[in-house]
Amino acid sequence: MTNVGSAPEARLDMVDGLRGYALLGLFLVHMNELFELYWAVLPPQNVFHDWVFGIFAGKAYAIFAFCFGFSVFVMMDGAAKRGVDFTGRLAWRLLILFVIGWVHGLVYRGDIITVLSVLGLVMLAINRIRSVRWLWVVAVFFFLQPWNLFRIASALAGQGWANAAPNFSNDPAMAVYLNGDLIQTLAANVWTGQVMKWWFMFESGRMSQILGLFVVGLIFGRIGFFAAEDRFITARRVAIAAVLAATLAFRELREPLTAALFSNGLGGV
Repeated sequence: MTNVGSAPEARLDMVDGLRGYALLGLFLVHMNELFELYWAVLPPQNVFHDWVFGIFAGKAYAIFAFCFGFSVFVMMDGAAKRGVDFTGRLAWRLLILFVIGWVHGLVYRGDIITVLSVLGLVMLAINRIRSVRWLWVVAVFFFLQPWNLFRIASALAGQGWANAAPNFSNDPAMAVYLNGDLIQTLAANVWTGQVMKWWFMFESGRMSQILGLFVVGLIFGRIGFFAAEDRFITARRVAIAAVLAATLAFRELREPLTAALFSNGLGGV
């Protein structure tokens, strides 16, 4: 398929708005999580908590990941127009981003910048796929959660490791967050806290989902979704209707599916 998108010279207000929404959402959700202590003490949930989690939780990071993939397109495409291969420079920027995220992660181990920077390296290879159709195949592959599907199949086959509780559920760093001082917290986050974060990202499927969102952001850049909005009015309406229908369906099916998994001994999946 021919790529019809191009990186515009002016900033795209819609994309900037999405980034702003995502950053605000990440900030508010993390404030509610009390720097991870939320998961240990489960403080009283008030109306503010319900609204913040309902509007932003699980959505803000997804939009941010999507915008990250779109930004990869903008940088790579802009450099290509100037006859420059931006791969090396982007890798260097991702390394700097990782260092910034790691320093921030010493205070708050839930920092997502380190995750985005490491997974962003995968985009250096994926960006070389020129066919939009094949990019959709790659995105769907990540969204299908291949590792979790393998784990479910292994659990159904009676494999003990697949039925065990996920590694991130045994979090030795949480005791430090609850009872330690600042120095102990910083020390725990050098390694132990970060390992638990990466286990969560991998075992929960978020790592695969983030990669899928990266690729979709790249695709939207390639096809000019934001640069030529009028061309996609019908597509946007269909997508909104499909998302609303899927949201309602998953809301109704979530508890029955969860109960079915647990009844089949898949409590650790």
